[in-house]
Amino acid sequence: MINLSKAYFVLFCLLAISQLLSPAIFQMADELVIAAMAMLAGVDMLYNRTWRNYKAMIVPALIITAYAIYSVAIKSNEAVSIRADYIFHLKPIICFGVAYGLAPKFSFSQRQIVKYIFIAISIAAVAMYATLLTGSMVFYDLLIVPYYVGCVTLCAGLTFLLFIDNDSKVVVRRNLLQAILLLALGLVCTRSKYYGALLFIAFMVVVYRPGFFARMSLRNITICFAALLVLAAVSWSKFQFYFVQGGIAVNEFDDSSTGMFARSALYLGMFFVLSDYFWLGSGLGTYASQASGTAFHYSDLYYKYDLDKIYGLSPDFNAFIGDTFYPELAQFGIVGIMLFVMCMAWLFNKARQIHRIGGILPAVVVVCILVSLLIDAIASRAIVSSMGEYLFALAGLALAPCRTLSSKDKKEMMRNLPDGSTTLWARVFNRKCKEKMIYGK
Repeated sequence: MINLSKAYFVLFCLLAISQLLSPAIFQMADELVIAAMAMLAGVDMLYNRTWRNYKAMIVPALIITAYAIYSVAIKSNEAVSIRADYIFHLKPIICFGVAYGLAPKFSFSQRQIVKYIFIAISIAAVAMYATLLTGSMVFYDLLIVPYYVGCVTLCAGLTFLLFIDNDSKVVVRRNLLQAILLLALGLVCTRSKYYGALLFIAFMVVVYRPGFFARMSLRNITICFAALLVLAAVSWSKFQFYFVQGGIAVNEFDDSSTGMFARSALYLGMFFVLSDYFWLGSGLGTYASQASGTAFHYSDLYYKYDLDKIYGLSPDFNAFIGDTFYPELAQFGIVGIMLFVMCMAWLFNKARQIHRIGGILPAVVVVCILVSLLIDAIASRAIVSSMGEYLFALAGLALAPCRTLSSKDKKEMMRNLPDGSTTLWARVFNRKCKEKMIYGK
């Protein structure tokens, strides 16, 4: 009989490798791995009758399937676009649901293998980017955009962060410093969204302690305000360029609009779409997704709202048509937006639960994953790309212990604050601190 945990580990490693492969080298790499993960879950449900363990995958998969049926019924776009968009949204659902339902526990040696993989692909990604800086175009088609370096290093850093725990304090310190180094490597991507994610991760590692938000003292409020000021400082120029200057140009709909204004147009058009398709949206493959571009079938909505005149969204050149995530929610209407908010709330609630049963480390990692993806979604679509797929799988691994709890136990735990009163940083570097990062270790 196949060992499901070992089989999942192999697939998890392949999913990690796909962070470097799937953007341009082998675009179907992640899809093949995720299909294998879905089959692995199917074997578990069929032979071990554990379908209840996979409710976190089955329920959202049924919802997105219902939207696909709705899209076909109203003929939102050609079948090829609907099918592609359906697959794009289904992949991160499978990644999280399989990890959460199967709940594999990686051994020390397995965790080391995953780390070595990320060290290798992070060095490879940064090296390829370095060649571009020297003027060489050898890896230009493979890297696509510099932000992919940040995607790889963000996945690497959060993986190292989740796997830092060890019986030796010296090893733990080394692991945390390696995680910080990998995250710092991503700064070469020079993207404000990466700076914002990195700032939040630093806040959660160095400043956050159990009960921080429950006890909002003057000190805590000052720290939060200072963090927001720093975040505003590193992102204001891009925000102004995309959504202030870009919004003015989009309102004029003239030929001087550039590709950088495509995001502004998509955000503005989102309200037009919702006004016409308020409840269930315009359907899959119709708006602000890759599946709505000429790579599949160009959506009629762009003609309807004159967005086909915007550079980067036109039929002749639509490279920026899937360059954001939040405008894409217009495809699902107000019902879909509410379901997305409920999904995020459910995940943050699970992070609170794991804080109480698993310790500060898995909770910090999950919150960092979710916030990083939500920040990225402002001006990218990593949440439904290979980066989002891997990070959702990592979140599933971290949250899996919550699945075994009964409703009564969960209510009992949520009445109390999590144990401990020190930051993750202090638990690693303060020799006098005896508080653990993972309970039971």
